[in-house]
Amino acid sequence: MVAQALLRTVRSLATAALALAAAGLGGCAGEPPLRRSLALAPGQKTVVRYLDVKGTLSLSLQNASAVLATDVYRTDSGAIDPGAKVVADDDLQALLDIFSERGLFAAAANEVPADALDALVVQQGGQRWVFPRRLRGVQQAEAAFHEGRAYFLALYNDVTAYHGTGDDRPDFKSEQRRATNDGRAARAKLERLRGGVR
Repeated sequence: MVAQALLRTVRSLATAALALAAAGLGGCAGEPPLRRSLALAPGQKTVVRYLDVKGTLSLSLQNASAVLATDVYRTDSGAIDPGAKVVADDDLQALLDIFSERGLFAAAANEVPADALDALVVQQGGQRWVFPRRLRGVQQAEAAFHEGRAYFLALYNDVTAYHGTGDDRPDFKSEQRRATNDGRAARAKLERLRGGVR
């Protein structure tokens, strides 16, 4: 119940934040701007990364003014860092402002703690801010982290990446055979279920 309520709140806040970003963070008349703890400087590399500490998931957003997209999205980039994406500076600044508004910068660590399950990491100019999650599930004590991660993922999923897969071409014939066989097996199982045979 609490997790669903938090998810609804995060979704509505994410929609509002993306609208603010699209409007250049100007917001509506009478609304105060979001708090800012870290400002992007055009051309200065800023990276926001989400890490699953115990696993292998690493997703990152980097500001577009600091790198050419063709340097990130190369022929072999799928093997180098397939989770990297380039995002407009305004969108990344909006994300950082949301982190500030939620108090993440105020409680940031310098390193990922050994007991962390996952973490959001911001890197800029040799500095690093780490926002770790240590508790399992969605705990009220870490609500700011969960909101920050939801905003990160909303922006990350809204950006298209163009990573290459190297010189190896996909084997579409074998993929088509697999899909056909899976389809036949699923159809046969459905017909058995309809006939009452399990």
